[in-house]
Amino acid sequence: MKPERAWVRLQSGKRLDLLDPDMEAWEDRDLAIGLSRTYRWGGHSSWNLPLSVAQHSLLVLVLRQQMQPHAPPGPGRRAARAAARRA
Repeated sequence: MKPERAWVRLQSGKRLDLLDPDMEAWEDRDLAIGLSRTYRWGGHSSWNLPLSVAQHSLLVLVLRQQMQPHAPPGPGRRAARAAARRA
């Protein structure tokens, strides 16, 4: 029986093993390219062009900063409260 093959070749030329991922297996640019080429909601939106995961992430970041300009970056309130209780 052939061993399972579950990896992708990244833009940098590196291989990412999907069954046993390693954080050192990709570069930031690989991640950015992958997210920019992945459409949010399967490409279905009310805009003329589909919205990528990268665009959606940046849009949410900007909206969050406008709504809470002094909020520290990082986990949401619920996660921060849970971390404080554990400490």
